Amino acid sequence: MRIRSSRRVLVLAVVVALVAATTAIWYVTRRAPGGPLSLGAEGSESTGGTCLGAAGRTDYSAGRDIIWNSGRRTARITGISLVEPDGVEIAEAFLVPISPHDAKGAKVLPGITSGWPPKKLPGVGWDRRTAAVGAEIPPAKTSADDPATVDLALVLHLRRTVAVHVPAGYKAVRMEYSVGKRRFADHSSMWVRFGVKTCERGDPED
Repeated sequence: MRIRSSRRVLVLAVVVALVAATTAIWYVTRRAPGGPLSLGAEGSESTGGTCLGAAGRTDYSAGRDIIWNSGRRTARITGISLVEPDGVEIAEAFLVPISPHDAKGAKVLPGITSGWPPKKLPGVGWDRRTAAVGAEIPPAKTSADDPATVDLALVLHLRRTVAVHVPAGYKAVRMEYSVGKRRFADHSSMWVRFGVKTCERGDPED
């Protein structure tokens, strides 16, 4: 009986180890999928959050993430979604070219603002925007740190699904894409809250 019990314990230990390994791999894959596209500020994973106390607004503009292809093959965006949306949804998603607007190579992003479309800013090629889903992103020809590089910003038209006086927001933006037959996903780490009087890091997770 002791021998059988020991075998059961051994089998159970192996199963637990496999489950733990699977969870770890899923987490690493989710955070660093190994694909060529990145979604974040200046082509790297962004962190932090933004609170916008724009009470009474139903539409917002969100454009603070750059999409960058560090691979050797063209990638195709297949989906853009919000992670844990709370009272807000994506109405439209565009890619907007961001060019340097002075001799020093300075660039600006549309950022998070109330209303739609976003305000006109120097270097932001709003008139040359294209739909994000279905867009093909070629490999970058220059470094992300090169001031002469023209970046692609993901600009979202967000719309409330709750009353204007109710706080709303989301935890991150998720991007799904493919390279040939392989599929990948990446997301920013920047959360957003609308219509709040105070801004705290724990707010979007409550």
